[in-house]
Amino acid sequence: MKKTITLLIILVGILSLTSCKKITISFIDENGNLIQEIKVKKGSSANLINLPQETEDHYYEWNKTNEDLVNVQQDIYVNLIKHEKLTVTFLNESNQVITTEKVKPGQPVYLPDTTENTETHYYTWNRTEDSLSNITQDVTVKLVKKEYNKHVSYIIDEETIYETTTNYTAEVTEPKIPTKYSNAYWEETKILEQNTYQITYTLKYDSVSQSITYIVLGEEVNLSPSIFDGTEDIILPDYEKEGYLFQGWFVGEISLYRYYQINKGTKGDIVLYAKMTKIPESVTLPESTYKFKGINKTPHSTNPNVFVYQPIMPDGITNTSRLAYTWSTSDSSVATISTYSSITAKKAGYCVVTATLNSDPNVTINCLIKVSAEGITYVTPEEATTKIYTVTFKDKDGSTIEEQKVLSGQAALPPTPPILEGFAFNGWDTDIMNIQADTTITATYIEGTNKYTGKKVAIIGDSISTYQDYIPEGYSCFYPYPTADVNDINQTWWMQVINKLGAGLFVNNSYSGSCVSDSGTSATQSDVRLATTVFGNETPDVIIIYMGSNDCASQYIGHATFGPAYERMLQKLQALCPNAEIVVCTLATTIFYEASEQAKYNATITECANKYGATLIDLSKVDISNYLVDSAHPNKAGMTLIAEGILEALLK
Repeated sequence: MKKTITLLIILVGILSLTSCKKITISFIDENGNLIQEIKVKKGSSANLINLPQETEDHYYEWNKTNEDLVNVQQDIYVNLIKHEKLTVTFLNESNQVITTEKVKPGQPVYLPDTTENTETHYYTWNRTEDSLSNITQDVTVKLVKKEYNKHVSYIIDEETIYETTTNYTAEVTEPKIPTKYSNAYWEETKILEQNTYQITYTLKYDSVSQSITYIVLGEEVNLSPSIFDGTEDIILPDYEKEGYLFQGWFVGEISLYRYYQINKGTKGDIVLYAKMTKIPESVTLPESTYKFKGINKTPHSTNPNVFVYQPIMPDGITNTSRLAYTWSTSDSSVATISTYSSITAKKAGYCVVTATLNSDPNVTINCLIKVSAEGITYVTPEEATTKIYTVTFKDKDGSTIEEQKVLSGQAALPPTPPILEGFAFNGWDTDIMNIQADTTITATYIEGTNKYTGKKVAIIGDSISTYQDYIPEGYSCFYPYPTADVNDINQTWWMQVINKLGAGLFVNNSYSGSCVSDSGTSATQSDVRLATTVFGNETPDVIIIYMGSNDCASQYIGHATFGPAYERMLQKLQALCPNAEIVVCTLATTIFYEASEQAKYNATITECANKYGATLIDLSKVDISNYLVDSAHPNKAGMTLIAEGILEALLK
């Protein structure tokens, strides 16, 4: 028993001696020299000692980690490793060293401040800070000198006339300043944005001389004044040409709004057209086999509102069939004649109507006719002598406003009546059409206001609003019509309105057969069509729209497309003529379309007018069904009904 106990004691002692043995952890520098030793119990753990202080060029690390010193079982050597730092070199634009930085791998480098920029150049590095956020090798970063860009604009009267982008030091040739600008110079503004100079040169000047171009019978003529600067009213000159009557200056050949002067503040060059009436030579009646006995005005068999004008065949002729003759007139601008001898009035004047027998061209019949606002009449050679009369327009107090020379049978062109406070112009006291003697015409007034006197009025319409020679070239036309009694432009609804208001026809943008919502250029939603509402820089003061009849009657255009198209028309007109009052008319009652369709279209027109702030005129109670020359177009009485409906609304 004692022996056993003794053995146990010896064994425990041996184990105790074994467990108390120390483990040595030796830290060796890069040259093999001992830095420090650490004694730890076997199976225990230790931590690495602090690394030596890194230098400017080097840094250190141990070849083992703290994890390698966990549960040590034997002596361990920990060796110091010396690393050379990575070099980041910063060079200037001449490749000279500005500075260097030493960093350990994986560390970031921040770009130093660049050289101060000059007016013409700026400096930047060829590397970004993002690309230097994790250095893994030696890096060279170079300073780059760059020239600024410049975007140069030249502006005259808020319009950019030239612009370019180039290097800052590159020369830009400035545009030549037009001679019409007095004491002009370029004012510079310069802003630096993202390494590009935004340089703007705005023309400053004391005044601008804008040009006036005068066109007479298709040719430019030299008249004074030919320039104006907008600082004062400029009176326009009269013009004389042998064989012609001068009626005034207009901005368009189809315009009837006379320009007496260029008003102060007017901007932009202006082209003016002289309206010249040729004084015809006396119309002679050639010799012929027979003479017509007169002109017959016969109501149409199916429509009492229209008339057919035909020559009355003479007595004693062997062949009375009108188809046996070839019919002609001496002046187709005054009147034309059909195969069946129906005469169509074109404009006021005299001409010869001739019938030539087809079977024997030596047999002819002729007579003289006169075309006027009253229609077509038979005249003698003595009556056909062209006369020139003086028409004197006076104000309500008897003072002369203007005198005009007018050919016999033609219409005078009213001047702008005086605007009197507290009174509204209410038309002229005498008919301006078919002048047959020296005539005095006096302005009439009623108490109230008439804001349309002197205004420039534009018309946008379809065939109901057309008249030959007073719509843009190439537009389809309905009036004058062979069997209609509308023989003078002043008998149209729109000229009745304009004359009664004391306004002037700026332009008639009407196209026969046109719609609002079809896809062609004749549609009033078309930019091409609407562009003819203006002349250069000149725009109307008032735009009266009477459109939608053809849309309403069409079997191909649905009501669903009409509203959006009408809105587009109004939007474009407001953009084109932002200062104009837009007046829209609903459709008058007529047999041309169904009453239910008329109601739908009129509701849409009303809705659009309210949405876009247009002046609305409701013509639904104006019934022209019994005053038509066909199924759609009003005769003279129908025109007057439409005019009265519009005037009542405008002057209310």
